[in-house]
Amino acid sequence: MAEDLDLSVAFDRTSEHEGERIDTAGMKLRVKERLRRHEGWVNHMYLDTKGNVTVGVGFLLPRPDVGFYSWRHKKTKRTVPPPDAKAEWDYVSLLPHGQHIKAQEFDEETEFELSNATIGFALTKKLLRLRDQLNENFQKVDISFDQLPGSVQEAMFDMGWNLGAGFIKGDWPKLRAALTARNWEAAAEESHRASPIPETRNTEIYDLIKSATEDS
Repeated sequence: MAEDLDLSVAFDRTSEHEGERIDTAGMKLRVKERLRRHEGWVNHMYLDTKGNVTVGVGFLLPRPDVGFYSWRHKKTKRTVPPPDAKAEWDYVSLLPHGQHIKAQEFDEETEFELSNATIGFALTKKLLRLRDQLNENFQKVDISFDQLPGSVQEAMFDMGWNLGAGFIKGDWPKLRAALTARNWEAAAEESHRASPIPETRNTEIYDLIKSATEDS
């Protein structure tokens, strides 16, 4: 998901959702677990299959964003100045990439890393921002995101992370129609994403949406 890291977002806003019919905190944990399982958890910079510099849980890393993170040296654990981290970004950006080059293959090519705490902090903030963006974008197509069943919201988080929060306004007219009609079986069918999304992930999201009930 190509998003800037918005440092103004608070770390935890669970209290804002107290009293909601959806278990927001539990959903957030499930979404995090699913993203970690499908996107991986990588502390060093690497190139995704399209050649984008990436880190963490599939965080796309444009060069200007490098300075938003606290980088450290892998061996000494000392803080790395932003110019040094950007120099490593420059180096990584020129390395070979492709479907068969895994993220871990970039480990030996890099000296710097993010701590697990830094990645977890960034993931929480990005998901909070994604929730706000999903609400905004779904409203633009006359769908109330917060009124969708919990399992459907959870599925939309996964799709929004992968496709961008504005995906619902794009090439998904049948999915929009099914969500508007609250036809969860049809929505499940229309949630399928093309390669490189693996079928196991598509099946998981299909099952989440199909399992929806009006009071879930």
